[in-house]
Amino acid sequence: MKSKKAEKDNVFLFLIFLAALTAAAFGPCLRCGFLNWDDYQHFIANPCVYSLSWNNICSLFRQTINDTYIPLTTLSFNLEYHLFGLASWAAHGINVLLHLAVVLLVFDFARMLGMSCWAGFIAAAVFAVHPMHVESVAWVTERKDVLGILFYMLCLKQYGQYLKSKSTKQYGLSLLFGFLSVLTKAMAVSIPWVLLLLDWFYQRRLSKTMIADKLPFAVLIFPVALITVFKLSPHPAIGPQSFLCGVWSFSWYLEKFFLPVYFIPAYSPALPVTLSDPSYILALVVFAVFLGSMIIGRKDRLFIFACLFWMATIFFFWRFDFNDNNIVADRFMYLPSLGFCLWLGARLSRFKAAAFLLIFVLGCMTFNQCRIWKNDRTLWTWTLKHDPRNAIAKGNQDEAIYGPGKGIPDFKKLDRAIDKNPSGARGYFDRGAALLGEGDYFLAFSDFNRAVKLDPRDAMAYIMRGQLYALRGKNEKALEDFDRAIALKTKSALAYIQKAAILKQMHETVDALACFDKAIQADPSMGAIYYQRGILYSSLGDTGRAVDDFTKSIALKNDLKDSYCRRAESYTALRRLPEAVDDFKRALQQAPYDVKVLNELGIAYLRNGNDRKALEVFTRAISLHPYYDNAYSNRGIVYIQQKKFGLALKDYTKAISLELYPYHALITRGDLYYVMGRRQKALKDYDLAILFSQGDPVARMKRDRLEQNFSR
Repeated sequence: MKSKKAEKDNVFLFLIFLAALTAAAFGPCLRCGFLNWDDYQHFIANPCVYSLSWNNICSLFRQTINDTYIPLTTLSFNLEYHLFGLASWAAHGINVLLHLAVVLLVFDFARMLGMSCWAGFIAAAVFAVHPMHVESVAWVTERKDVLGILFYMLCLKQYGQYLKSKSTKQYGLSLLFGFLSVLTKAMAVSIPWVLLLLDWFYQRRLSKTMIADKLPFAVLIFPVALITVFKLSPHPAIGPQSFLCGVWSFSWYLEKFFLPVYFIPAYSPALPVTLSDPSYILALVVFAVFLGSMIIGRKDRLFIFACLFWMATIFFFWRFDFNDNNIVADRFMYLPSLGFCLWLGARLSRFKAAAFLLIFVLGCMTFNQCRIWKNDRTLWTWTLKHDPRNAIAKGNQDEAIYGPGKGIPDFKKLDRAIDKNPSGARGYFDRGAALLGEGDYFLAFSDFNRAVKLDPRDAMAYIMRGQLYALRGKNEKALEDFDRAIALKTKSALAYIQKAAILKQMHETVDALACFDKAIQADPSMGAIYYQRGILYSSLGDTGRAVDDFTKSIALKNDLKDSYCRRAESYTALRRLPEAVDDFKRALQQAPYDVKVLNELGIAYLRNGNDRKALEVFTRAISLHPYYDNAYSNRGIVYIQQKKFGLALKDYTKAISLELYPYHALITRGDLYYVMGRRQKALKDYDLAILFSQGDPVARMKRDRLEQNFSR
């Protein structure tokens, strides 16, 4: 009796230590705010968060966000809002508490697998404070990770108890938690495979019953998960480099988990894809070591379980090309790392001093990593410090530093209007318009659909729905809606301009111009008509008419920055360079920190022969946006014209370090090296340009010519 009581006391102490450790490591999260990076779309600007009405809950279960189906995650935000409002400390605090619950379940799961209290404690502690898990906890959007994996772990726990007791109740609870998990995050698609892995670990004999146990899980989980999987799964362009890409993504997660050097929210791919890049050599070594370790350690059941668990839960995140924004991400390892944490716990339980040192170091790293997620500026500044080529970080940092404040529609008021009058079309139309402005096209389309059904004579509802059809690439459906709007309201300039935009996209330019003319007849004061028609004239090469239309757009105060930029481009085509310079300057008055406009102004000065002004503008662009590669390349052109080859070389080297596919900059730097007499370096740059561009003919021609000169 004493030993059992002592064991219970030990378990309780271990749980207290785990709670304290998790709270200490993730304490800085409570001082973090919301991020523009998805937090607004998932929580703050999500209309399904603001009402608990039955109508809204039904909408919540019909909603996808960023092509992911996560209704229970959104429901958690809904409940949180009604308890705490839009308090960022509450959102982060709930994430930390959910992570703690997962940590405690990891300890319980380890004990269920037969591990000692010490081994389970170390495994759970490593899981609790590994810095690779910070993204899943410190980012409010990733509530789906901590909540979804909580249900996932409960599913595994109940299934383990079912294997021991054969209780129908335990099996039913496991099935329930598995279903709740997939309603929270699509990663639960791996549950049937992991349950088979548990069967293997418990040495359950292969039988029809064992397979039949998994069928209800598959039936409940797969259809829900596939809503997300089909939308988000990349469709790789399989080619000769696919094997190296696959090995790199396979090995990247192992490298990051076992060698946690630094962590950022978005990673750039290792380019070019070639064995001359050390990243791919290392990836092949890690891949070989992993396979070799499985062969050597095949008798270590826990080690094989850890490896197979990792493979079963992360296989749909392996990439075979780099055409996806989420090439790799820390958050994808939140669940898959569990097996390795368990194995480390078992191994380090005999070396407690080493275990405590490891936990302490990881905990300090996690504490510091949490502080990086304080706000958009700290997050993206840190990212660019470690990955200056990162396109996602560049855009988000510029938005955080120079962008205007983000205004959010009053979705609470919009939801109340619908709740008060669920059969009124106006409420759905107003909310749909707000959602369209926030980029939530799925729910916006649902609202406009409802508005059209409730009031089939509302021309504006057809126009708005037509816009969404166009955004989804359904041009014929869009044209049908615009025609319905025109039939209901014959002088609807907006319907004509939207129809013209679709016809222009379909290359039916004559009909598009006719629609623009009708739009002008309906409302000659709408500047957007002239702006859009100007773009069409410009694409047709009718630059004079384009200038006239952009001038009218400017006179009507329509989107002044873009109108000035478009007219400047037309002036450039007409070789009216001083006027182009003036228009780019006027565009900058509307958006003083717009790096693209700054860059275009510098190019205009360069074309106008004003090297001094061009140099000033490019230098200013670099001072405001130090990671903008085009500014370095263009300033390099100025230095080349001034015969300052050393400065040009420095700028092109910087541009190459900032671009993902820098083959143009490599060709120019190769030319610089050639002019400076450094022909071996020129040859190397041409070779790299060929690799990055997959056979650029200009780079190949220059490389071949240089090799011929060498051979002579």
